[in-house]
Amino acid sequence: MPQHLPQPLSRLRTACLLALFTLILPVAASAQRMSEERGYDHKGGDYDNFRSSSVRECRQACERDRRCQAYTYNLKTEMCYVKDEVHKLETARDMVTGSRERRDDDGRDRGISTEEGYDYRGGDYHSFRADTPRECRRECSRERQCRAYTYNLDTEICYLKDRVNTRQRASNMVTGAKDGNENGGGSWRQELTEERGYDYRGGDYRDFRSSGVSRCKAECRDDSRCEAYTFNLRTDTCYLKDRVGDYQRNQDTVTGVKSEAGGGGRPWGADLTEEEGYDYRGGDYGSFDAPSVSSCKSSCRRDDRCRAYSYNVRTDTCYLKDRVGSYQRNSDTVAGVKEE
Repeated sequence: MPQHLPQPLSRLRTACLLALFTLILPVAASAQRMSEERGYDHKGGDYDNFRSSSVRECRQACERDRRCQAYTYNLKTEMCYVKDEVHKLETARDMVTGSRERRDDDGRDRGISTEEGYDYRGGDYHSFRADTPRECRRECSRERQCRAYTYNLDTEICYLKDRVNTRQRASNMVTGAKDGNENGGGSWRQELTEERGYDYRGGDYRDFRSSGVSRCKAECRDDSRCEAYTFNLRTDTCYLKDRVGDYQRNQDTVTGVKSEAGGGGRPWGADLTEEEGYDYRGGDYGSFDAPSVSSCKSSCRRDDRCRAYSYNVRTDTCYLKDRVGSYQRNSDTVAGVKEE
């Protein structure tokens, strides 16, 4: 009759066999590495789970198992879940997940940043459905035209971009740019801002019906005469401008100017200092909502009357000043003056 080992010895024998099996697996099975994405989970597809002392141990167990295509490690419970299918990537604060890297990756996507909770708006030339941000980033790495990407976690849509615009907060997005191209770096740096709810009045030399803001911007970008544009959301009319007029609120319009970076931009000349935690008091002649310090500085730079600015980081309010007032500490503001 077969002899049955006591349960503890049976478990020990199973563990030893598993360890031996791990050691004699073909090298090819362990060579194909897994990605590691913190704060996410590939839900579903589990065929086994076990306690694991670390993310690394969980990831390596998946790498060594031919059946495993993805894993998730729970940082709180120290449980490892191995999966034979790669399902939708979802946000999960206490999880670390990853999937098997395809052999044709060759590390080509390592030169692209990954920035969670942000979006580089605009510049889209192609969009498609993708399973993960990594797949989206990989597609961008393969295309010479692609300078940046954005992945929408809710819709699983990947957007490839031929230029890098201003980065904005977006909790359901993962974005990134190729090395050296963040914030509009590289030879394509001359770009146009996109400021919703405002208008640079005057300077119109051409207007026409446009299918959207993107086409209006493109027309200005390709016209050496154009310094600014305004697109009316109600009438679908694009206005091209040969000068930058007064900056005014208008809820029906989107406006913008050519950036100063790169050749061909408007030569405004004087630069401005940027001093965090200080304020030049008084001298205000204009104030408005601005998305960033850079936007506030740009408005002052373009205005001959402006000698200094203050930007309140709590209220996102920009103050333009026609004189340089007293210099005082203020933790909520960033201030600066035009350099002579």
